[in-house]
Amino acid sequence: MREKGSYERLLGAFHRGEAQVLIGTQMIAKGHDFPNVTLVGIVSADTTLNLPDYRAPERTFQLLTQVAGRAGRDNVPGRVVLQTYEPQHPIIRFAQQQDYVGFYHYEIMERKKMLYPPFSLFLRIVFSDRNEQTVRDACLSYAKQLETELFCTLGEEGKNDLLLLVAAEAPIARISGFYRYQIVLKLLRTKRLRSAVNTVTAFHDLHRTDCREAILEVNPQEMF
Repeated sequence: MREKGSYERLLGAFHRGEAQVLIGTQMIAKGHDFPNVTLVGIVSADTTLNLPDYRAPERTFQLLTQVAGRAGRDNVPGRVVLQTYEPQHPIIRFAQQQDYVGFYHYEIMERKKMLYPPFSLFLRIVFSDRNEQTVRDACLSYAKQLETELFCTLGEEGKNDLLLLVAAEAPIARISGFYRYQIVLKLLRTKRLRSAVNTVTAFHDLHRTDCREAILEVNPQEMF
């Protein structure tokens, strides 16, 4: 996909039967209806399962069921071949069986055990700069001050509401020449949650830095 319009041209050729095999990333998994597709192969189905993100199991299940749904959409039955290093993993098994209800019950219990959303709230602030030392120092200083503000808001009664506050290099550490660090907070859902979030957002508005990206994310769609 190197030129404008190439995506549409390729899909059009495949739909018309001019191409018999289509190889791609998850771009080709969603929203397409190819009636003549009878075989779908999924390579390294567990790749997304091992990403450092609490949504990874949900996204893996979603992606696998979506890709599998491209086969057998007409009168001819379809077949799906799934390659994985973890064939017995519950998420892989639920996707293989197209068991949405089973997946939900398994995943909600896992999140409850780990205190992941909806049983907690994640907040994420990203910093970036062309100088790694500058962005690292800014992120660590910001995190230390924010932690002090939060503990003042939560008080003695709520000191255990802050389950996590970590400032570290982002999983994708560099993009387009910019080094990236991030602060990730995890807050327990209690009566003090609203006050804690208000403290974070107010601090975010008041303490500006040249190497802080503008967005404060609540339960971010990705943790990279």
